[in-house]
Amino acid sequence: MMPVALRLDSVSFSYRDSIPILIDVCCELHAGWTALVAPNGTGKTTLLRLIAGELMPETGSLVSEPRHARIAWCRQSAARLSDEIRGFAELPDGAARRWLGRLELDPADLGRWPTLSPGERRRWQIGAALAAAPDVLLLDEPTDHLDGDARQLLIDVLGRFEGVGLLVSHDRSLLAALAHTTARIHGCGVELRRCGFEEATSAWREENEGRRKAREKIRREERRLRKRLGQRRSDLQSADASVGRRGRTKGRKDSDSRTMAASIRAQKGAARLSREAAVVRDQITRKKDALEAVRFDKDRGGPVRLAFRPAEQPRIASLHVPALEAGDTRLLVDVGVEVRRESRIWIAGPNGAGKTTLLRALHAEATLAPDRLLHLPQELDPEAVAALLRSIRDAAAETRGRLLAIAATLGAEPERLLETDEPSPGEARKLWVACGLARGVAACFLDEPTNHLDLPAIERLEAALADYPGAIVLVSHDPRLAEVCTKETWRIAEGRLLRS
Repeated sequence: MMPVALRLDSVSFSYRDSIPILIDVCCELHAGWTALVAPNGTGKTTLLRLIAGELMPETGSLVSEPRHARIAWCRQSAARLSDEIRGFAELPDGAARRWLGRLELDPADLGRWPTLSPGERRRWQIGAALAAAPDVLLLDEPTDHLDGDARQLLIDVLGRFEGVGLLVSHDRSLLAALAHTTARIHGCGVELRRCGFEEATSAWREENEGRRKAREKIRREERRLRKRLGQRRSDLQSADASVGRRGRTKGRKDSDSRTMAASIRAQKGAARLSREAAVVRDQITRKKDALEAVRFDKDRGGPVRLAFRPAEQPRIASLHVPALEAGDTRLLVDVGVEVRRESRIWIAGPNGAGKTTLLRALHAEATLAPDRLLHLPQELDPEAVAALLRSIRDAAAETRGRLLAIAATLGAEPERLLETDEPSPGEARKLWVACGLARGVAACFLDEPTNHLDLPAIERLEAALADYPGAIVLVSHDPRLAEVCTKETWRIAEGRLLRS
């Protein structure tokens, strides 16, 4: 029997660096797919880890109905051949064979696991999770690395899941196809809407714009009141001066009573102005309180400007080999290509065709110095990311500021990057890109550069690469990115490289 709901009651959590991630989260997830959206580094993966039982909340509880629900979690990385995947491949029952067939998986392929593409390994990971018949299925960026056919295959398979599904993804087509509920992490809390991603996002955007306009209105009213207060203070100073003059001087024809009456009138006028000024000050205080109560989300990041120095030589890399192999598997034959300083190349093809292998081979043959190249792999090594963080913390203030400023334009939070030892995959990716761009590289070798990035960061990176004047060699399953950033296509099909 599938669980009626997965309920979070007043759940709070923070890591050892004391950065609060989730505070007093209360929500209830029902059967069907819920999209979980938020910028990189705001706690999406942390929430999945809490639900999976890998982390324990500092306060609150997580309850499934009925109790003891089976929970399966597909992490962002599928690099390791897990026991679950081995067990899935060896299961003799019909359910396992059905999932193998639906996901087009061949158990014989496990023997060459290290040479399988990330997209192929991702299908194995998801297949093993589904074969376990979970009540709750947690997916973290499931379409990263998948080509168009594999993405559609996954959508068809996941659409049949009947349990409670929580989906973290930047893939808008996947969210639109599966999710009928949308949750977002916002201000360390979780907000839930019983509608699809586009509708929920539009509603949140409209609400935020309404709050922004409300703040602007309050600010205008506060400025008007401050101007009014300034005028009252000026009038009060004049009135006080008038009272003083009345008391010090008296004309020869003025009687004492006339002078006294005039002085009383002046004093009353000053008192009235003083009262009016007090009223205005009170109104200003209330406006300030109202302003504090109305908050809106400012756009994080901004346009990315890439530092650039052109390559001195016209040819950046060339590759001429009779065959290109990954382990014992021959992927391409009769390879003869080169990358020039003005090249804008999209390497396309299905999962496992050899795109990443070709990109790595081209990068290895590059004639430029390493600091003149930006190589972004599909997955970043955690130890390399940790070393990069250490180098940034130890860098001179000017250098560190420049790197973090570029990371901020991609939507990262510089303060968090400096404080945490475990940046999210999206944050790590932004930081890696920022460090490369800050060097003024002459060529970019990019393998699925939008993996793990949130949607605003993807849009900013896309715009930056479109304006970048250097060479680009791009492996991506995102045709929009390729259309914007490249001019020629190298398509891998049946062991051949077709150029157009």
